[in-house]
Amino acid sequence: MPVNERDKRAILLGVAVIGLGLIIRLVVMPFAAHWQELRSSASSCEQRISLIEQKLNRRDALIERQCVRFGPGLRTPLEPVEITQRLFPQTVQKVLGKGGLGVSSVEPQGIRKLREAPGVVMVSLRVRCNGGPDSLPQALAEVQKAEQLIIIDSIDLSMTQPGDRKSWSVTLLVSTPALVGGES
Repeated sequence: MPVNERDKRAILLGVAVIGLGLIIRLVVMPFAAHWQELRSSASSCEQRISLIEQKLNRRDALIERQCVRFGPGLRTPLEPVEITQRLFPQTVQKVLGKGGLGVSSVEPQGIRKLREAPGVVMVSLRVRCNGGPDSLPQALAEVQKAEQLIIIDSIDLSMTQPGDRKSWSVTLLVSTPALVGGES
């Protein structure tokens, strides 16, 4: 049976429509589905990034507020325990001396673990000092300005002799954080 020109065009048009349908079904639709999946994934990633940025901004604001309260030592990276145990007494003596307190003794009080921060411990010292009525506020101001974080756990204040308001005996329990394991 001979095929005329009109039938040939109809067959070619049918093949073209079927081919176009197959291209749409096998190429365009999977690509569109993949593109939609990528867009939703990108949107989800953008939301997570935005959330992380918000958390970082809140953390930075909290650190700034804490630096106002605790001083610039809060920004100093933590040192390993061994280095902190060696250098912290010298730092405390220097800072308190700068504030006008004469340090008479420094006794290590050991270290204690922090449950809230695994890998971080507090190195503590008991410091006995002498000074006048103005020296304690000056020393506390120097502690706040110290380059290393010095946390005052307790202050015991007494007169060196009854009735002598010019000479005080001050005992401080101070601490600073340090890293366990020697990694800084």
